[in-house]
Amino acid sequence: MRKALVVAALLVMTPAVLSAQTPKWELGTKLGVTYAMADGVDIISAGVPGGGPFTLTGLLSGSPSVFFGFFPSINIALLPEVGFALTDISIDGFGDASLWSLVVNLQAEYHLSTVQANSPYIGINGAWQHVDLDGESDSDFALGAALGYRFLPHEFMAFAAEIGYRRWFDFEISEIHLSFSMAVVVN
Repeated sequence: MRKALVVAALLVMTPAVLSAQTPKWELGTKLGVTYAMADGVDIISAGVPGGGPFTLTGLLSGSPSVFFGFFPSINIALLPEVGFALTDISIDGFGDASLWSLVVNLQAEYHLSTVQANSPYIGINGAWQHVDLDGESDSDFALGAALGYRFLPHEFMAFAAEIGYRRWFDFEISEIHLSFSMAVVVN
């Protein structure tokens, strides 16, 4: 009888304990401003949605992006992000051209509290970008770091403010970004 009571107590308590520790999933986008520097050329990119990785097409509107966050542990968040931009441009002496860019970014964050509470975090990220200008294409890779604060006003929504730095190696572009993210916590 004693063993049956212990097993029953474990069966009742285990789902509650696991649900309290189960990290949440989230889906969101960013608002932000990116300042990029390349060989004496300064570019400011702002976007709604935007504020994701700098894209060469995002000169005026930012790079619209979406991220999907998941949490492998109580302090770690992994945020894959995809951004795409398409712009028709006119270049003096060259005429009109179509310019598009695809950016894939992955940021790993360490939350000083937990991912289930308001918490400051530090992050490292890597990004890959492919740019095509009327059939002439190029790709590059970047590495960076970020500091931020994640705020959860309700269990179904999350907001974050972040400042970060990223360096594109082949394009020789350094960027500083300030972004605000909004996410729906889906479970």
